[in-house]
Amino acid sequence: MTGLKPKTHAQLLVSGVLTWAGFFVVGLPDYYQQYSTLLVAIGTALLVPPTFWLGWRIIGRQKPERALGMAIALSFYFTVPFALLDTLWCGVHLGHGHRYLVQYWYLTVFYVIPWALYVPMGLKRQSAKSA
Repeated sequence: MTGLKPKTHAQLLVSGVLTWAGFFVVGLPDYYQQYSTLLVAIGTALLVPPTFWLGWRIIGRQKPERALGMAIALSFYFTVPFALLDTLWCGVHLGHGHRYLVQYWYLTVFYVIPWALYVPMGLKRQSAKSA
């Protein structure tokens, strides 16, 4: 799929799940619902630059031919486990079903942001190979 070693996939999966767990704990008791929409929007916006920077650092360290694979892997492991775990918590445990995607919009945007940031980074880095 990405040309990465199984160990790298495992490390990314663990990193993704631990990151989700950290955000989950910080969001207690109501998974950020206790804060105003404005405050959550500001917090969400403040997370984008470090998300970009970390991706840039990780993808930028890759050889050009491996950059896109890493970008896809980062996007996958920092969105799919988040979505699955959020669905289990918000959709199933809290009983919101698929409506949680709107009510907890600040989670939903981060199912898209890594893909929107990292894949273009990987493509740009990969194009450095042919330049």
